[in-house]
Amino acid sequence: MRALGAIGVLALCMGAGCFRDDGYPYHGGYGGYGGPLPGDPTAGFTMTWKLVDSKQPGDPVAAPAVHCADAHVANIRLDALNSDTSQRYTWSFACDAGNAITPDVTVGKYTVTVDALDAQGVSKSRDSWVIDNTWTNDLGLVVFVVDL
Repeated sequence: MRALGAIGVLALCMGAGCFRDDGYPYHGGYGGYGGPLPGDPTAGFTMTWKLVDSKQPGDPVAAPAVHCADAHVANIRLDALNSDTSQRYTWSFACDAGNAITPDVTVGKYTVTVDALDAQGVSKSRDSWVIDNTWTNDLGLVVFVVDL
């Protein structure tokens, strides 16, 4: 009887669509690995950042952080373009926060561009990379190298 019940639940799940614990759709087939499909909704990006002086010798990741005010950086802008769906998302965060979580996005291959902006919106430091957020939305630590 339990076997029939499990088969019934499986059939219902296949017919109605399954959901992961986070409530987002799970299709069981993206790239053969059983994950979400491009365009499916998923959690937003997370990132942390720090500013470092361009004159600081050595590895910027290990360099001491510079205060946003001392670097004349007001905001951090995150631009994310999903090349699978052509959806573009742009957010701005107060530099002093040091970290951010965006609203929900869609699954796909993204070109992410981050800028450290002065009060007039001019970029003092920029970085860009590609990320596939099928399995993670963590952008990690972004180190902005700025001229003081």
